[in-house]
Amino acid sequence: MKNRKFYLAILLVLASFVPHSALLAQGGETLAAATLVIGEAWYIRDGKKVRVRPQTIFYQSDEIQTGKGKVHVQIGPEAVLQLAPYSYINLAQLYEAGETRNLVVELKNGTVYNKLVKKLPSGSSYEIRSPTTTAGVRGTEFVMTEGQSTEKHEDSDIPPGVYVNDGKVAVASSSGSLDLSPGEQVRTDAAEMQKKKLEEFMQKKMEIFAHLDVMKEKNYKMLKEMKEKNKANIDEIKRRQQEMKENLWK
Repeated sequence: MKNRKFYLAILLVLASFVPHSALLAQGGETLAAATLVIGEAWYIRDGKKVRVRPQTIFYQSDEIQTGKGKVHVQIGPEAVLQLAPYSYINLAQLYEAGETRNLVVELKNGTVYNKLVKKLPSGSSYEIRSPTTTAGVRGTEFVMTEGQSTEKHEDSDIPPGVYVNDGKVAVASSSGSLDLSPGEQVRTDAAEMQKKKLEEFMQKKMEIFAHLDVMKEKNYKMLKEMKEKNKANIDEIKRRQQEMKENLWK
């Protein structure tokens, strides 16, 4: 009985250091990390809200939220997005197998500037989903907004919609579906989806893409190795937890 109590106590201590979502992860996650943080930004993991710092490593199902601030998040070696003030996303899927990546970012509210610096490898996919709209990314630069901000900030004047600067974006909602080309936009709060020429104020906002870029390759590799080591440590803790569970009944 004493041995069982001892093993149970150790098991609980080990479990307290590992996020529940990390324990459930089966591997095969691409790297997602903060490359720039200005002002207020947090991530939420297993109910815990933590400030985002440069080089913070994210995991699948992490939620990222901004207040009076913004954050750049790189996802894999090709994609980077800027989360505008008072915005909220969920890293719903970060699947990676070899060179293939299947990525899904859920935009709960606010605005994201998305950029792919090069095309995704063959067989890969990348979507940004909101409660009303899905945008399929095809190697492009575009802005997507969900909801209307009640706080005044630099991007609070962008209505709900998808706005394309470069490349093509496949947009789908309950109102229909269409493909947007460079210099086109669609409002997603209208009863019917109609693409139009990019408004002048949005053309001005697209200048941000000249300064939105992925991190240097060596830095990406370093952070990716860190994430893989973290996963190896988590796997080892899981192995020890399983051993202790088995010892409880011996």
